[in-house]
Parts: sequence; C-alpha cells; structure tokens
Amino acid sequence: MENWTADMNGLDRILISGFASFIPDSDIQRLDKLLHAANKVSRSKHELSCSVDENNHNGRKTKTRFSCHSSDEKIFLEGRFVTQGSSWINGKISKLVINGQTQFDLLLTTEKLKLTSKSSTVTLKILSSKDFSQQSNTLPARLPDGNSIDKFNLSWNKTSSKSKASLIVRHDFGLVINALAKIANLTAEKQSDALSGKPFRRVTVMQEILQTLGAVEKNWCCVEIKHMPVAKLQDTDNQVAIVSQAANPEIAPFYHYCSVCHRTSNRQPPNFLQGDEALVARNINQCAERIFFRLSMWQLNSGERAKSPMPPATALHKLGFTQHHWASSDELLSLKHAVTKLINKKSGKNPDIAQYIKTGFDNLPECLPQS
Repeated sequence: MENWTADMNGLDRILISGFASFIPDSDIQRLDKLLHAANKVSRSKHELSCSVDENNHNGRKTKTRFSCHSSDEKIFLEGRFVTQGSSWINGKISKLVINGQTQFDLLLTTEKLKLTSKSSTVTLKILSSKDFSQQSNTLPARLPDGNSIDKFNLSWNKTSSKSKASLIVRHDFGLVINALAKIANLTAEKQSDALSGKPFRRVTVMQEILQTLGAVEKNWCCVEIKHMPVAKLQDTDNQVAIVSQAANPEIAPFYHYCSVCHRTSNRQPPNFLQGDEALVARNINQCAERIFFRLSMWQLNSGERAKSPMPPATALHKLGFTQHHWASSDELLSLKHAVTKLINKKSGKNPDIAQYIKTGFDNLPECLPQS
C-alpha cells in the first residue's frame, strides 16, 4: 500500500502507533494498574501561573475557564470545568503542551473541591479516554515520555487576576523501560524470544513485561491459534442497519468513518449518527461547522492545531490508513466536501478554517445538546 524509507519524516510515530494498535485495552489497563501501585516512584512538581475566569449562569451552574503556563514556557495548559454550588459537574483540559508536544481533549475529575466567595482551591485528576467519552475507558493521562500526571492543583482569589497552579508528575514509566531492557537481555541470551526477529506477538511481549513488573500469572489467550474457532464477523445486524440507513450519498461516508464513536447511545462524544436517516441528516447539518473544524485539523501541522483532529489517530489503523496517508486522502476530502455544502447552504459561503480558529471551536454552533 505504501513505501516506507528509513529517512521518512514521522516514520517512528507510524511504527510506534502501528505496534500499539496490537495492544488491547485490557493489557493497557493491567499495565497502568501495576504502575499506579508501584512504590518508591519519584514525583516532580511544576509550578504554573494562571488566569482564571468564572461565569455564573443564572445563579446555578458556574463555568470556570483557566489558562496556565510555566515560567520557562515549556508547559502550557488550558481547560474548563463546571460546578453547581459546591458540587462538581464535569471538566476537561482542551490543550496540554509539554516540551513542544501537544495533547488535546483530556478529561478532568475532582479529588478535592473547595469553593468560597473569596478564594477557591481544586485538586483535579487528569484522565485520557480512548473514545473521548466520560462514561468509559478512562485512564490517568500520561505525558509523551510515558510518565503519568498525578494531580493538577489550582488555586485562585476572586479579587486577583493572577492565580497559581501545580502539575505533579509521577515518574513511573521508567519501570517499563527497565522491564524492556531486562527482556532484551534475556532475548540476547536466548532465554526469551519476546524481542527476537520473529513476527510481533502481543501476548508474548505483554506477558513478559507484566510478569517482570510483578503481575500475578494468568492464562493468556491466544498464543497458539490452531485450536481457535473460525473467525466470525461481529455485530452483523448493526452492519446491515448502517448499510440500509446510508442510502443518502451525502451522509453515507460518515457512517463508515465516524460510527464507532458517534453512533452510540452516549451523548459524549456527540452521537450525531444515532437514529434514522432523517434524524442523522439533521444532526450532521447542525454539527457541520464543528465537524469541518475537526476534519480540517488533519491538514495542519500538529503545532498549529487548535483541537484534536477527527477521526482520531487511534481510529485510523482500523480504517486502513496511516496518519500521513489520511491527511491527504480523497476520503478526508469527501467528508469535508459534504459538510462544506451544508455550511454553504446555511450561510451562503464556504467555511474558512482560519476564521473558525479565530472564532474558537467552543463559539461555533452547538453540535447536539450538552455536547
């Protein structure tokens, strides 16, 4: 499908994300649990300066926005959270930049919440979610070097424009690096074949990593495939439903490329593909500006992106694309063309991503209620 060369820009990311696609959620969760339970792990504390803005809606819910950075400008984050009285509702980090590497759309949960009329303090957990949902698949957020974010503390005074925060990082990924080094030595000494020249085998590699980190042994499926049953297509009824509802060529591509995350009963991420064809068509029309914004992020350099691109990078391998191929693909252009037509029909002009970025994603028309 593609030719890769050693000097190809971004080849390391393609290889790493490709190997990562072989690792199921259950393995990642077990690994994270082991690292979280590890003793004698060092922590580092990064002090940040912040600006905080509170908006109270009709005396009920309060939306608090914050933007923080370190004195050396190597750390930057911005986000928001919603409270009602002294109760937590939800929150997210929209953008986190550390040493030039950016993460988008991380989730926030509260560990400690102290809100008064004069000053406030919150201790928050930052989480990542594979399906960008607050309902499932959440794990403590990790930095590009693998280490986990332990806590985010934010304090502000209602009478001051300047506030402070701290980001506490737990340096636990060194345990994985040490485990891999040990397995590499065992492979070199022919006491293991986990990292040998054989095809990559997720079970063999993960089994040895987890056991080196102290995991209790368990029965692993499926090293030997000769006893496995014949593969069967899952959820055939749902596939038939998608095909039957995709008669409209304007919305058919969205079923193929977006249904895994957006055709569910959950409101987050926006489930604009849930329902019959007429409802889906109305939903896509309503969400067109935000969909265009997210699709357009693929055609910007990572440092220029104001939001994470959609479909997310983690979904592309299941669609048969590398990130490099998808960014210039006809399939991406067809999705953008579909929402461009809808936006033009509503506003009389084609969307301009530069203007959308200047306007701000959150200021575009709402996609679905509470989205």
